[in-house]
Amino acid sequence: MPYLAAAVVVVGVLCVLNLLLTVAVIRKLRAPSAARASTAAADALPQPGTIIGGLDATDVTGRLVDDTWLRGTKLVIVMSATCSACVTQLAGAEAYAGAFPGGRDAVLIAVTGQGGHSAEIISALGGLGRLITGPSAASVAATFNVSGFPGFVLLADARVRSAGHSVSALSALSEQAARQQPGTLAHSA
Repeated sequence: MPYLAAAVVVVGVLCVLNLLLTVAVIRKLRAPSAARASTAAADALPQPGTIIGGLDATDVTGRLVDDTWLRGTKLVIVMSATCSACVTQLAGAEAYAGAFPGGRDAVLIAVTGQGGHSAEIISALGGLGRLITGPSAASVAATFNVSGFPGFVLLADARVRSAGHSVSALSALSEQAARQQPGTLAHSA
């Protein structure tokens, strides 16, 4: 009988040690995946200097938006219908797009997905630029390499000058780009 009690105690101690080891391994595995997730979010936008090409979409009025649209200074806003961060950025995006040089024809707004916040996003931004929804919006997001939402991309002659997930980040980046290259993109929100 004493051997049985000792065996039960040894098995119990081994189970507790195994549980502690498993918890330690799970914690180690979670740390790199969190770092990878934050890196992926940072990479979900085109890098400054990237030349955009292959744009082929149709806006909600039936007008073609292609590479010829990329000439000059342009603003591209990509939002997702299921993105709550997009809704929090609406007021800033509306002010920035509304004051953007070149007006409505210099702003491209792509709303990916359906339902969710799409009606709210379209209502706030739809009149401020060329609006693209549905499969064409997904094509625009892919063309501009935007997979994290919201995405704001500032272009000059098809070249990405700055990109960010918020209007304030875009404003700061565009001001920095203007200082580096005088005479280009001096716009503030």
